[in-house]
Amino acid sequence: MGNPFSRCCVNKKVDERKTNGDARDRKINERAGRSESRRYSRNKNEGTTIISNKVEIGTCKLSIGQNARNVTINHLGENKSKTTTKSIAKDGHQERKDIFTSRYTKTSAANLENRTFDSVSAGNFIDNRNVHIMDYIYFIQELETFSHSVCQIRFPGGTGTGFRVGSKYIMTAYHVVKGILAASYQRLGSNDHDIIDSLQNSSVYCAFEYFKNNEPEKERKYRFKPTIPFKNEETDTAIIELVDNLDGTPMPPPFELFGFPDLTGRFTLMGHEGSIMKYNTVDQIINRDHHITLEDIQLVKEYNNTKTNESYEFPPYNTLTNENRILFHCKFSKGASGSPGMLVFENGSVVVVTMLLCGYPNWYYNERIDRQLRSDWPEEYCIEQGADMVKVGNIMRIENLQLYQDIFCRKQLPNPAL
Repeated sequence: MGNPFSRCCVNKKVDERKTNGDARDRKINERAGRSESRRYSRNKNEGTTIISNKVEIGTCKLSIGQNARNVTINHLGENKSKTTTKSIAKDGHQERKDIFTSRYTKTSAANLENRTFDSVSAGNFIDNRNVHIMDYIYFIQELETFSHSVCQIRFPGGTGTGFRVGSKYIMTAYHVVKGILAASYQRLGSNDHDIIDSLQNSSVYCAFEYFKNNEPEKERKYRFKPTIPFKNEETDTAIIELVDNLDGTPMPPPFELFGFPDLTGRFTLMGHEGSIMKYNTVDQIINRDHHITLEDIQLVKEYNNTKTNESYEFPPYNTLTNENRILFHCKFSKGASGSPGMLVFENGSVVVVTMLLCGYPNWYYNERIDRQLRSDWPEEYCIEQGADMVKVGNIMRIENLQLYQDIFCRKQLPNPAL
């Protein structure tokens, strides 16, 4: 039977703890001025449950915190409760379709554009503020003209995109060059001009495709010299030198004008996705510094950690808050890294304003990743990133002035120019 007195003492202590706990919760709510419709109560694990909505379903009372990740089910008439994890996988995503949608206003765009153009060094940088941009780039004649200067970089196990700059160079994403070296089990040195033998591998080259009537007409292949005259982690940018073609044909013409995107407008990416050259008009440039964007970044990183061990970002440079890069939404995927983002003026001038670098999360674009994981991942939680060409020019001017002059100071600038 046991000692009835000891059982009475136990019940008394339980009642005292419950009374003290209720009094403590009331003090918490009174101190914060909270109403009974939204009460805060302390859990056994010292956590706090925010009860903003209560619904009775049959013999159960369902309490859901407004931003809580737990659902507490209390059985009416019983001193029992069950807590389950509230999934933020699919139902939660339906409520957050507005992830990464904070656009620049005219004021915030003007402030950033003014700061950017004020930092421009001498060179072929075009001030595209208040300049009329061609409505469409995908007319056949534009595609044929611009395709001459965009190439596909091919190496064992992967591809990338690059574009002609300077007297004998191509610009591409630095991680594409790293992919070439990794495929050959080479490592970068620490010198300014790294001698990389794997760049001379017979299976490593770039191919420029020439289009006619929207169909590839011919292809010109160029190999690389074993040197990387410029590489930069912050902007994920690299310059590779081409070897003259043995058939004596001249190199494709370089892009010679550079600028900064119209943050409230659009630009067009041209690059390779798989084996096909494509273009993609980008009209969603995201305000990287907006407090809502910063909250979105934190949300998707937390969600990523609940789904996979793969990292969403790779600090210190491959992060969404890197000030040397811009954020936007585009339809390109694997193989398009290094694609130039262009504006086309009504006079026919083409200005490179960015270069596509990568998408986040990085694992999403990995063909070897679990298909179910990619399928379950909400597309609105993906975002792409491009290099700020003004920052690329400023860094190159400090690190390699001669190369900077070759690439960014090639011709007499038209108006408007900086």
